Amino acid sequence: MVKTDLCICPIFHWTVPRIKARMAMCFMAFSLVHFLGHRLSGSKNCLSPERIQEALLNWPCTILRDEKTDKRYVLSTKPTKEVESMYKATGVTMATTTDRLEKGRSRGKGVTT
Repeated sequence: MVKTDLCICPIFHWTVPRIKARMAMCFMAFSLVHFLGHRLSGSKNCLSPERIQEALLNWPCTILRDEKTDKRYVLSTKPTKEVESMYKATGVTMATTTDRLEKGRSRGKGVTT
């Protein structure tokens, strides 16, 4: 674990609750990336925290909104082998179809509204 992986600079936050919330979110992301790296360390797809972040950021998905009903749907592209290995390592089922997003609920695959 490298301490430079944790970026917690509270940019644009001036109140104590917002600074604490930002630090908590940054630490959660830091912990999840290192947990995922640990889960992948035993496989042939061992990835650094930087590579995990890059692979997830470069895996595009589109959120579509039906103008008549105001319902939202997520449409993912074919994942890379790295992203597939991350899903497999965590035991999370990857969506293979367009999923409806419900307001305030996770769709079970990492996307919330």
